[in-house]
Amino acid sequence: NYYENLQKNCPFISKNIKTRRKLNKMDDRITAVTVDNMVNFETVKVFAKELFERKRLRGELKSWVKSAWDFVLTFRFLDAGMGILINLSVFLMILVSIDLTVKGEFSVGNFVLVMGFIGSFYPKLFDLVYGVRRLAQNYTDIEKFFEILSQKIMVKDFKNPTKLTHISG
Repeated sequence: NYYENLQKNCPFISKNIKTRRKLNKMDDRITAVTVDNMVNFETVKVFAKELFERKRLRGELKSWVKSAWDFVLTFRFLDAGMGILINLSVFLMILVSIDLTVKGEFSVGNFVLVMGFIGSFYPKLFDLVYGVRRLAQNYTDIEKFFEILSQKIMVKDFKNPTKLTHISG
């Protein structure tokens, strides 16, 4: 699987996917509490449990905020690493190009060519990195949907169902 190989070979992506899975679980818990309260609001009111439910939701939100920050910070580490690597390589390319141009081993046209390459290549590289990041996030988000499809069907249709002719009531 492409994503499993990506996780094995890139620790930043692996960490990002793990934190995204945790964030998705926390999203599910918050959704469960919210839906439970919306569907059963009358029961909550009858038993005067508004404060209890509010505290329960706040507790889940605190955990969700921590998970969200963990997820966002995995991007910051990836961004910092890529930024340092790319800026260092751009600096070195410009430095070598200037040195070669000053020595006369590089024409001004070649220097302009290198600068044009830097100006067009590195934004594409950033787009590629962010694209892989989005793919990993989308893959993690859609995993749960595919889990539903792989579950065994517990209630099966009859092979020869009885046909109903007259139904009333």
